[in-house]
Amino acid sequence: MSRFDPRPGRASSLAPRKTRVHMMTPTIVFKGGKPAIIVGAPGGNAIVSALLQTISNVVDFGMDSLAAVSTSRVHAEGSTIWCEPQIRGKSIKALQERGFTVVQEPRPFAQVQLVIIDQGSGLTGASDPRGNGGVVYVK
Repeated sequence: MSRFDPRPGRASSLAPRKTRVHMMTPTIVFKGGKPAIIVGAPGGNAIVSALLQTISNVVDFGMDSLAAVSTSRVHAEGSTIWCEPQIRGKSIKALQERGFTVVQEPRPFAQVQLVIIDQGSGLTGASDPRGNGGVVYVK
């Protein structure tokens, strides 16, 4: 029931024959027509932002799999932005100056599982240290 909107007449309002909204977004990123990144996560509302930030960490910043899932994250819902405690200073102040409510707490962020497929060197994978998953590679 946590994803239903209790107000009648809305897209996620509770009503007969409606299913709840979910954030499950297992994702495959292709490069040159071949899978290059496979990523997914449990974590409720924070899944989409966590996957996007992880993919960006690999594609835009060239991070390896462990760095990509371990880097500090932010998550926004409306005018509230949750930041992990490691994010400090100018970033927090800049968000507040733009009118956002910034919450810093060790809130459970989504726990990303990532595989990077390099056509030349094979597979690398990482399990988010925020959770208790792991990586197994069987050849």
